[in-house]
Amino acid sequence: MTYAWIDMYWLPLGAGGHCVRWNGRIYERFAAWRQHRDVLDLYHSALQIQVGGVAYAVEMGPVWNVPDDDRGVVREGPVGSRWLGRFRAFRYEVRCWRGGAIPDLKYAVGAPRRLAADPRRVLELLDEYGPSAFSVE
Repeated sequence: MTYAWIDMYWLPLGAGGHCVRWNGRIYERFAAWRQHRDVLDLYHSALQIQVGGVAYAVEMGPVWNVPDDDRGVVREGPVGSRWLGRFRAFRYEVRCWRGGAIPDLKYAVGAPRRLAADPRRVLELLDEYGPSAFSVE
C-alpha cells in the first residue's frame, strides 16, 4: 500500500433535500429563540477515505435516504428523543461504505480538509469498527 488519506467535508444540513433542511431550520430557529441568540447555519461533516486505491465514504444520514442494502451501516439511533426513534423518519445511521458515495458532496462548503495521510493512521480508523466491517487489500 503506497498511499492513504482521510478528507473531511462540511455540508449544509439537509443539502440536496427539503425535509431535513426545513426541519433543521425550524429547530434552529426555536433553539436560538429559547437561548436568546442569533439563528446559525447548521452543518454536518462527511469523510472520504482512500486506502491503496480502495475508497470509503463515511457520513451520517436518515435511514431512509439511501436505498442500497449494502451501505455500510455502522451505527443507528434515534434523533430528537428515544420515543420518536420508534418511527423510521426519526432514525439516523452512520455509514462507512466501501465504494460508497456522499450524495450531497457537490454542496460542500470550501475545500476538503485533509485529516490524515499516514496509511497506518487511516487503517487504525477503519479498524475501530472491527475487521469484519472492512477488507482492505
